[in-house]
Amino acid sequence: MRYTADWYATDSRFDAMASRLDNPARILDFGAINTDTAVKLIARWPGCSAVVVGDEIDSLSSTRITAIPKRLTPSQIGKLGPFDVTLALSVLHHCVQWRNYLNVLRNSAPTLFIETAHPDEDLPNAKAHRHTADMITAVQAIGEPIASTAGYDPRFQRTLWLVQSS
Repeated sequence: MRYTADWYATDSRFDAMASRLDNPARILDFGAINTDTAVKLIARWPGCSAVVVGDEIDSLSSTRITAIPKRLTPSQIGKLGPFDVTLALSVLHHCVQWRNYLNVLRNSAPTLFIETAHPDEDLPNAKAHRHTADMITAVQAIGEPIASTAGYDPRFQRTLWLVQSS
């Protein structure tokens, strides 16, 4: 099942992201439900630190991870940077202002990884899920697919996209 400890241990998104990075110094993990992905990334690069933002995460921070356990607006996110890498993994379908978040995340770092839900997933608590097809179209216009994983609804695959600014 997605989001269990076993799932994170074998998370195929990690290798897809890590293989495209070259010693990042600062990572933003926006909309995280925990710090697991950030912990794995900073373990690979000793000089790397991460800011993890999510209204469900623990406020526990380490010397290399700053946890912000609340929901931030797009303008608040914009004030956290700059970053080398930004992660937005399965979060935009929860954001009513998803276009504003996408714009600020795209400008937060030269490398952005976005995971989009599948439009047919059953996600009754995702406030903007009805716009998922539009989200995919918007991300497809600026990025390239690099991996896919089972969705929260395991009948469907989610796409991981790489967006790089020039």
